[in-house]
Amino acid sequence: MKNILIGITCAFLIFLLYVPAGAEVISVKAVTNKAFITIGDKITYTLTVTHDSTIKVVVPIEIPFVNEFEVKDVKGGIHLHDDDNEQVIVYKEITFTTFEIGEYLLEGPIISYIDGQGEKRQTYANNLYIVVESVAGEGEVKSDIKDIKGVTALKPGYLTFLRILLILGGCILLARLLLKRFSRHPKKTDMAKTYVALLPAEQALNDLEELYNSGLIRAGKLKEFYSQLAEIMKHYLARHYNIDTIDRTTVELTPLLKRTNVSDIALKLIKELMGESDFVKFAKYRPQASDIQNSYLLAKNIIDKTRLDEIAAASPA
Repeated sequence: MKNILIGITCAFLIFLLYVPAGAEVISVKAVTNKAFITIGDKITYTLTVTHDSTIKVVVPIEIPFVNEFEVKDVKGGIHLHDDDNEQVIVYKEITFTTFEIGEYLLEGPIISYIDGQGEKRQTYANNLYIVVESVAGEGEVKSDIKDIKGVTALKPGYLTFLRILLILGGCILLARLLLKRFSRHPKKTDMAKTYVALLPAEQALNDLEELYNSGLIRAGKLKEFYSQLAEIMKHYLARHYNIDTIDRTTVELTPLLKRTNVSDIALKLIKELMGESDFVKFAKYRPQASDIQNSYLLAKNIIDKTRLDEIAAASPA
């Protein structure tokens, strides 16, 4: 019994010698405002480092997982001093989103700091998990890609119905061909209307309307939407000003337009729209719904402006 008491006393004395009075204190905590999100939702990750005034945290603090997501906003790097407790609070706040379904491990970053004796040390933040789910309701497969259904054999009644439809379709097609063959030639006024419907401005407006209602926006395919938007405008400018705009970059397009009678206002609008398109296609920028609406209206405004400029240039002074 005496030996046990001596051993405990020695261990306690060693502990007192090893841990000096007023040892530096540092704590790290990582949290998110959500653990479960659906694709496209924003999530905020907050890292807080609390330590006493004898410690100096090495900044900036690198977060290891941000390259896996689309970062929307970053705040932090601010030191808040608490004079009563002689503590310093360092925080970093990152808002991000993702469009990939799955479970993600948010690894805690390494926190490097210099203690009161000037030695460099490290500690780690805690890991976190988030789950990204599909927008599908409960009971449906949590995936944006649905399995392809197998081929279902048609019942005999459907085959008869299908034959009738094919026969009716063939009769209608034959009737239209006969009417077209024996009908008289269209009047000049009809030909003029056909020509007007194929003018560059009208064609571009029709294409823009079709693109806007194509479902690409609802499907989240914004890069494809802006690529087609830029192509529609390039085809319009090529026909309207009789220049070669196909396969031209925004930088190459500007000097070509300056050789035409395009107004300074119209040229500014064209450069703005093409710049927005390049930003979405090449910089991984995901515009909001209001930004997409503004881009669509800007394209229509460019068509109206260039068409009015052409009319004004053709009018006698």
